[in-house]
Amino acid sequence: MNQDIINVLLGVMAATGGWVLRVIWQAMRDLQDSDRRLTENLAELREHLPQTYVTKEEFVRALQRIEEKLDLIFQELQRKQNRTTP
Repeated sequence: MNQDIINVLLGVMAATGGWVLRVIWQAMRDLQDSDRRLTENLAELREHLPQTYVTKEEFVRALQRIEEKLDLIFQELQRKQNRTTP
């Protein structure tokens, strides 16, 4: 009788342990799938990011060109102002 109780308890513990391990295994697989999808999304973002946004260097170069043109306009205005005033 005692051996039957021990066998049932061990069977229940083994079944519970197996179920817990299966749940943990499935959670790990889900995390791996999620990590893989996240990695793919990040790679896709890196691929499309330069097409959508301006890099800092490009922005600085564009601002420098605008400043140079504004400086030329200002110099031209100064030159015309000096010509008209006696």
